[in-house]
Amino acid sequence: MKTYTRNLRRTAARTRGFTLVEVLTAILVLTITIPVLIGAYSAAHDVAAFARQRSEALAIGQSAMEQLVATGDWYNGTSSGDERYNNGPTQYRWESAINTWTDLDSDYEDSAVEQLTVTITWKYHNTDCQIVLDTLVYDAQNTSITSTTDQGGGITGLP
Repeated sequence: MKTYTRNLRRTAARTRGFTLVEVLTAILVLTITIPVLIGAYSAAHDVAAFARQRSEALAIGQSAMEQLVATGDWYNGTSSGDERYNNGPTQYRWESAINTWTDLDSDYEDSAVEQLTVTITWKYHNTDCQIVLDTLVYDAQNTSITSTTDQGGGITGLP
């Protein structure tokens, strides 16, 4: 019986902890994987920050474009403004420009249709970033389209 308990104690003493090789292997694995995981997290954070800034710039540009069209300020030509989205840290600058639109399919130019371009710029890690938004606007006062009204109240005679 004594032999059995002695063997049992030896077996228990051998399985209580980790060997030196196991501990060193675990430390080696951790020293390799932790910097890789931190680098991946940092890269993901940078991509998310740039995507957020792009989204904010787009929202500012759409808002500026809608305001210019709604108020009719696009008639004045160029306008600009500086904005921060929700009082955030990034400063955005937008500028608008008007160009006469030309139908690329037919080379037909109608001076009543204008192309409104809003350009939004900002800095990301000391790099200039830019988004350009375009839309067509119609100047009813400066049209070459003529129309006549028929008796039913509809418009006829459009080219």
